[in-house]
Amino acid sequence: MTTSAILKYALGYMRTYYHLVQHESDLHLAQQARLLPPDITLEQFHAFIAGFGDIQDDQVSPQYATSGTLRLSRLNMWAKVFLCRFQFYRINRQSGEYFARFYAPILFFLAILTVVLGAMQVGLQANSSSDDYYDSVALEKASLWFSVATLVCLCVIGLVLSFLLVFMQLRELVFAVKSVVRRRRGAAIKGAKKDLSP
Repeated sequence: MTTSAILKYALGYMRTYYHLVQHESDLHLAQQARLLPPDITLEQFHAFIAGFGDIQDDQVSPQYATSGTLRLSRLNMWAKVFLCRFQFYRINRQSGEYFARFYAPILFFLAILTVVLGAMQVGLQANSSSDDYYDSVALEKASLWFSVATLVCLCVIGLVLSFLLVFMQLRELVFAVKSVVRRRRGAAIKGAKKDLSP
C-alpha cells in the first residue's frame, strides 16, 4: 500500500470522527466505548479535529467517501471467517441483546410453519371423508414427514440457542476467573516487591 493510499484512509478515518462527535453526548458515548480518552473535553476535541471537517471526498479513500466505514455487525460476521474469532468487537453487552436479534426471524419461521401445518391439517380432514385412497395416503405421508421435520427443526433451533447461551455464559465465567487470578497475581507480586525493598 502506498503512502498516499494510507494517507487517504487516515484522512477518511479522522473525518468520520469529525462527523460522529458533534455534541457532548456523542463525546460521552465515544469515551464509554473507549474510542476517545476519558479526560478529553469537547472543546479540546473540537480544537483537534476541526481541520478534518474541510476534507473533501476526493481526498479520502472511496470507502469513506461513499458509504462510510464497514458496519460493526459486518466486521463481526467476517471476523468469524477470516480471523477465526467469535467477534471482532463486542456490540452486545447483555445476552438478552444478543438473542433479541433472533426473535423476528424465528417468529417469522414459526408463523410460516404454523400456516403450512394448519393447511395440511385441513387437507387431511377434508381427505378423510374422500373415497380416493391413494391421494389420501400421499397427503398423509407428506404431512407426517413435514410435521416430523418441523419438530426436528424446532428442536435444533432450541438446542443451538441453548448452546449459544451456555457458551456465552461459560466464556464470561472464564473471563471473570482470569481477571480475578490476574488481579491476585498482581497484588501478590506487588506485596513481594514491597517485602524485598529495604
